[in-house]
Amino acid sequence: MMLRDIPRWTVLVVIGFWLSTIAADIASFYLDPQIGLGQISWPHFFTKRIALALFWSGVSLAALLWYRDRPVIAGNLWRSMAFAALAATVICIGYGLYFAVLIFLLSKGSASLSRAVSMIWSPDLLYAYFTVWQIVVAANAFHYYRRLERKQRESEQLQLKLAKTELMLFRAQLEPHFLFNALNSIASLVRLQRNEAAIDALNQLGNLLRGVLEMGQRQVMPWQWEYEFTSMYVALQQLRFGDKLEVIFDVDDIPSSTPVPILILQPLIENAIHHGPLLDAERCEVQVHLHRAAGRVFLQVRNRVGSGEADERHGVGLSNIAARLKAIYGDQGQFTYERADGNFITRAEFPESYTQPDSAAT
Repeated sequence: MMLRDIPRWTVLVVIGFWLSTIAADIASFYLDPQIGLGQISWPHFFTKRIALALFWSGVSLAALLWYRDRPVIAGNLWRSMAFAALAATVICIGYGLYFAVLIFLLSKGSASLSRAVSMIWSPDLLYAYFTVWQIVVAANAFHYYRRLERKQRESEQLQLKLAKTELMLFRAQLEPHFLFNALNSIASLVRLQRNEAAIDALNQLGNLLRGVLEMGQRQVMPWQWEYEFTSMYVALQQLRFGDKLEVIFDVDDIPSSTPVPILILQPLIENAIHHGPLLDAERCEVQVHLHRAAGRVFLQVRNRVGSGEADERHGVGLSNIAARLKAIYGDQGQFTYERADGNFITRAEFPESYTQPDSAAT
């Protein structure tokens, strides 16, 4: 254990605290009528008080070093207290000898060493004994606070790592799911012998996959990217369903640079297609509404449900979005859905601003 193991600011605070007691002693000369200024010379006063401050500074720093890696816990409480009591006794003896020698030197031999010892061996030692205990308590409180602070930082870092891991797992789940559904749409065109539409769909899929590569490891992308990617997906689906599918975007007030969670719209529209009126071979209209308010972005997707659709529909897309929003924004991201008046409505809410972690770069 070395002094450099203690933060420099802590060393300065400890020394500054004990030196500040000199000012308290000076004030006592002026405020306490029982103490006469003529009883001690100023040079002797400052010498003794500075020596006292340095002594207790050394004891305080030694306590900080000792308890740095020796936390007092329930399992070693009595052993620690016994050691502290022994240490306090030894320090008090050292305190007495230290100041006995100092008084002897300051008196230039007029007070014998035995006389100096008898002058210190008094209530001063009781004061010193309790001062040691106060230092022990303060040192342990300081290290307890530091350990608590360190554990909190480690906990935050662990939560960040877990969030990143969760996001990677969600993406690993989302992208194959998306690819499977896109290929299924193209297969349907082939079965219907709509060869030109299938070729166009393959081109659209190629553009979509290029967009997936552009994502890299990012968790958010500018709204313009999300809109264009979703539009390509809608165009791919319209090759299959034609006029039976219409997606209406109401997003006029959203700046193109606004960061939004990546692939948040595509699974919502996919969900509307697979669980909407197309099930009954009827026209499916999907309404996408996006707006900002009070520094937050609100997204709503609405569509009619099919006649055979169950009240609850939990799929990869919906559960993935809810989990991704929580992993990216914590409690600031929210996702809900409901069935009302024959419509299925999904709502997402998240902060308008987001700082992309460095590790998320492509």
